[in-house]
Amino acid sequence: GTLEGTPRTGRVAMGYKKWSVTEGDAPGFGGVEGIAPMVISSVASALGAVVGVKLLGGLSEHARDRRRSRPNTPRQSVGDAASPAGAALPSKKPQIFKPRRRPRNAAHWSPDDSTTAVVTAAGATRPKVQLIANAATCAKVVDVALAAGAKPIMGATTPAEASETCDKVDATLLNFGTPTTEAIAAAVASASIVVVDPVGCGLDARGVNVKRWLDYRMNGKPNTIHTLVKGNASEMAALMRMYGLRNEEMKLCDAAGVTTSDTAENEVASNAAAAGRSFSPPSSPSKAVSKREAAREKAIRDEITILNCLKTLSDATDAYVVMTGDVDYGVPCAYHGDGRPWAIRDDSCAWLREWTGAGCCLGGVIATFVAAVGLRKEGGEGDPVRAACAWYRRVASATQDKGRGVDGPASFQVAFFDALHAASRDSQRA
Repeated sequence: GTLEGTPRTGRVAMGYKKWSVTEGDAPGFGGVEGIAPMVISSVASALGAVVGVKLLGGLSEHARDRRRSRPNTPRQSVGDAASPAGAALPSKKPQIFKPRRRPRNAAHWSPDDSTTAVVTAAGATRPKVQLIANAATCAKVVDVALAAGAKPIMGATTPAEASETCDKVDATLLNFGTPTTEAIAAAVASASIVVVDPVGCGLDARGVNVKRWLDYRMNGKPNTIHTLVKGNASEMAALMRMYGLRNEEMKLCDAAGVTTSDTAENEVASNAAAAGRSFSPPSSPSKAVSKREAAREKAIRDEITILNCLKTLSDATDAYVVMTGDVDYGVPCAYHGDGRPWAIRDDSCAWLREWTGAGCCLGGVIATFVAAVGLRKEGGEGDPVRAACAWYRRVASATQDKGRGVDGPASFQVAFFDALHAASRDSQRA
């Protein structure tokens, strides 16, 4: 029955009737009618738990038996052929193959690479480099030279300041872009090491100034004055035109793809002979020759042509000539070590073509490395100019391959400058 007081109702499991008690009393003390449903419910719950445990145990043993008798077949990912009978079902999260990324220090050389010595020397000596840079790229050039290990000095706005500074530094970068005037360029004409960037030399007025400056440098003694001319294919072709090397200009433009011109096969053969390499004109195309082989033969011909044209320009200017692009070429002077030309095709980076100042920044790295180790014993693997180009390209390629946080030219510059700084510091610690 129901006791006196405020009732509280509840429903017992398995569909039994309602029971009610008073707030202050224990349930079921009003009679058998109150306690019977609770006893029945507890017994039923206990029996259900025991039966459930037994059932689960049996299912587990059955599953283990099936796994033991199942053939050991590999799992198939989504999209593979249907699994044979008894094979395991595909996992819910199939393993997706991801190519291994380069490690964080992938832009650095191994300890046995000879270029490491040049990078380490630049960080250890911290050479002073005067940067007479283009106004459009001066801040970037300073940051890259600083990351390469230099102590950049800039701000010379008058010929007197430029002349005084060049006597106190180890090398000078002279960029003929704005606002470099002829008077400022003449003020550093007596510096021991000058890296020239002939920006805008295709213009007649500026090209005349560049040629006049280079001719003045030729009057110095080779043992005390060293000149390096760095530029792209268009700037090299413009310099050849100013020096009257029209034939070399046409060959360079055709080989480098600056302009289109017809080059006779005998001219290419004569260039190869001048470079000391044997070359035979390719036979008429046949079905057996693949397009890849034809492209390879053309690349070899173009490389021979470009190196010979740059050698002619180097003799005319008495300077170390470097042409940058998808492939970097270098031709030292005869008194610069063994004078071996070189070409770097590896580690090409498309992002270097997408922002202003990539070539100007490379000029800062070249000036830093040359100031650190000098130019008298260069050529081949130990060449500081070649080391600068290889190091610059490799760090840029590693930054591009890493790809994290690089969505465009601006984000690439930030990641690239950080990678240059990290590569230089890691080489010093090594």
